[in-house]
Amino acid sequence: MYNITRRKLKLMTGDEGEMFVVHQNCMVIKWKIGLEEYVKLEYEDGTPVATYYPYQRDLEKLFCQLTGLTQEQFVRAYWNIKIQCPNCGNKKKFHHQDGFPGETLFVCSNCETIVDSELNESAIM
Repeated sequence: MYNITRRKLKLMTGDEGEMFVVHQNCMVIKWKIGLEEYVKLEYEDGTPVATYYPYQRDLEKLFCQLTGLTQEQFVRAYWNIKIQCPNCGNKKKFHHQDGFPGETLFVCSNCETIVDSELNESAIM
C-alpha cells in the first residue's frame, strides 16, 4: 500500500489535458498529460530542478518512481482525500459512474448520493 500522509495531491484538468501534482519533501513533482507531455521537478519556491519529456524517459514510470504512486493510485487517493458525503459523512467508500458524455459522477457507496462530479470537455468535442 502507499502512504499519502505527508503529501499534498492536486489534480488539474483543462482544455489541454490533465496535470497531476504532488508536493513531497520540499519538492513539487508535476506530470502533464495532453498536448504537451512532461514530468517537471521543482522546489516549492518554484526553482526548477529538471524537466523530462517523452523522448527522454517513460513519463508514467518516472512519475511512479518519484512519487510511489501510479496514475490510478493518484486519482483514487486524490478523490478519497477531497470528498466527503454530506448525507452520511462517509469519507472512505466512493465509486464513480458515467453521467452525460464526458461527465464522471462520484457516488457515496453507503447512501448512493452524488458527492462530486468531473467534466472532461475534450471527451465531448
